[in-house]
Amino acid sequence: MSFLNRPFVLFSIKEDTADTAFTIADIIEVRNVLISQHIRTGMCSEGVNKAIDIVALVKNENREYSRAIKAWGLNRDKRRAELINPKLVKCMNEVD
Repeated sequence: MSFLNRPFVLFSIKEDTADTAFTIADIIEVRNVLISQHIRTGMCSEGVNKAIDIVALVKNENREYSRAIKAWGLNRDKRRAELINPKLVKCMNEVD
């Protein structure tokens, strides 16, 4: 499997805060991404809960928030990415 032609997101964990190294815990391979879509991290919320541990595929829109098309939550306890309901996820856009 080659990741060269597909977007992906690495989920990394820092085992020791004093260490400079990170461990890759999981990889999210995002398939079938259209030119009108992009991946958002760190600027999404699930319902009323803002969360930095959400990765979402959203449509490019010129408005404050976009609804997710696909979404994953990063489970730090299980050290893996898990699918979450994209209908509950919205992500802030960087609009001028």
